[in-house]
Amino acid sequence: MDDFLIECVDCEDDFLFSVKDQEFYKQQGFEDPKRCRGCRRARKNRTKTNSSRGNVYNQNRTQRNGAVKANDNRPHWSIVCIDCNKQAMVPFEPQGPARCKRCHWNFKNRGRQTYSHAGR
Repeated sequence: MDDFLIECVDCEDDFLFSVKDQEFYKQQGFEDPKRCRGCRRARKNRTKTNSSRGNVYNQNRTQRNGAVKANDNRPHWSIVCIDCNKQAMVPFEPQGPARCKRCHWNFKNRGRQTYSHAGR
C-alpha cells in the first residue's frame, strides 16, 4: 500500500491519502474519502443550522475560487500543465513549462519509495 493523491469532488484540489489514513479507513469500514479536509469541515459546518456562530464560521472559512483559495492574497498565474495538459493556477510566475500540483507531486516522488510514519 502506498500514499496516493485523490481529487476533491468539491474544490477539485488534490489531497494526500496516506497509508496510515488508508489503514484507519479500512479498519473502520469506511470508503475512501471524496473530499479534502477543508471541504469536509466546510460541509459539516454547513449542515449546522440555527447557529449564528456556525454561520459566521462558514463565512470566514477558506472558500475555493477555481484552484485558488478566495482568501489567498498572493498573485496566481494560469498555466497549462506540461504533463496532463490541464489548465491550473500556480502561486509563482512561471519562467518556462510548469506542472500542476498533482503532476508536480507525482514527478517529484517518482521512483521514491514511500514510508509510513506510524512510529511517530
